[in-house]
Amino acid sequence: MKKLLLLVFVASGLLADIGTIMAVKGDAKVLRERGEVQAVGGLALLKGDNIITQERSRVQVMLKDETVVTIGAKSKFSFDEYIFDGANSKVAMSSSRGFFRSVTGRIGKLAPQRFKVKTASATIGIRGTDFWGVTGGEKEKFTCNRGKIIVSFDGGQRVVVAGRFLEIGPKGVKEGAQGKDKGDDGSNKKSNKLGRASKGAAKILAKAIKVDGAKMQIRVKNLSDVVKGVTGQANIGDIIQKKIDGLGINITPSNRPKDYQ
Repeated sequence: MKKLLLLVFVASGLLADIGTIMAVKGDAKVLRERGEVQAVGGLALLKGDNIITQERSRVQVMLKDETVVTIGAKSKFSFDEYIFDGANSKVAMSSSRGFFRSVTGRIGKLAPQRFKVKTASATIGIRGTDFWGVTGGEKEKFTCNRGKIIVSFDGGQRVVVAGRFLEIGPKGVKEGAQGKDKGDDGSNKKSNKLGRASKGAAKILAKAIKVDGAKMQIRVKNLSDVVKGVTGQANIGDIIQKKIDGLGINITPSNRPKDYQ
């Protein structure tokens, strides 16, 4: 009996979701041990999942700690390991090809030294960071928008601060100031909006939830409308609304906070 319970516990841990797909544009798939599923908004992500996007497609994910990852067109991105447990937290992700952007959440503050993204040419560590990369080609490029990243590669290591980029290719390593380009397919500019959408939604939830004994109330008139108004992404609001409905949280217009009147 004890062995059976242990197996159930281990299995449930392996299948525990690590985050949610918040937005999808175009065609994308999630590859996991049990097969392939279509990437859609609201789909729970599992440890080991690989997201593959087609041409003119993008996916945005929010992990449990509010880390936001945007995956651009014709890309493959993997969530290799994820633990959200205070100082023991750990994130290990990898980009095989294409564009990605990561805006770190709570793990970036709790355990920044245990947050890593691997590519074919480098391993990227973070320090309170918003950064993006284009990977898998002859050259790989990593740009820091906020904070700093530590890029380790064969033969060295560089610290890249906000507003700077590092490019690794056959001719060596190049570093410089960030230009006007925001990613090879424009995904970085678009992910700015999506990133603010997910972060904004999380902040709205944090401000809006009032705990009164065992009862929770959302003090907003309509969360979907609020999120849509802030971000322009109606589907993100719909996803959050469904999650709230599933928790049985009461929507109370009369308790709407002044911040959102």
